Amino acid sequence: MRLLTKTNGQLFYGWIVVTTSFVIFALIFGSRYCFGVFFKSIENEFDLTRMATSSIFSVYMALCPVFAMIGGRILDRYGPRLVVFSMGIFTGLSLLLTGQANSSWQLFLSYSVLLAIGTGPGYPVLMSTTSRWFDKKRGLALGIASSGAGLGPVAIAPFATYLIFNFDWRMAYIVV
Repeated sequence: MRLLTKTNGQLFYGWIVVTTSFVIFALIFGSRYCFGVFFKSIENEFDLTRMATSSIFSVYMALCPVFAMIGGRILDRYGPRLVVFSMGIFTGLSLLLTGQANSSWQLFLSYSVLLAIGTGPGYPVLMSTTSRWFDKKRGLALGIASSGAGLGPVAIAPFATYLIFNFDWRMAYIVV
């Protein structure tokens, strides 16, 4: 219990930041790496080649570092609350619009661009915010927070598969 508290016995707020970062990492990386589950459905729905379907995710991955740098700059200027809030808005909007897409260009815009804006800044924003709270046990805190990136795909991909199987890929994106 001493690990979680300050010397006066109160819960150290940094651990709440770690827990929040863990959850956000899980959601970001879960929504990022479940694209493979949707691949066949998107390919069939829009009559795309494997290359065209893969390029949706490839463009997304190419844009993520660009928005990571932009997110880091905005973090330095405005702080983590605004950046994380904006990430949530863009990620949610992206997944909702992806589920409503009627053509491949809409998929590129809603998934590749909007999701990159929403999830791209995740790693630098969450890691720098978490590390600011710790002088001691910083490595432990960062390890716990970033382990959400491993849990997210393990949890969300099977859930998305279930949704696709029982409903369809559009509803699955809306729920995810």
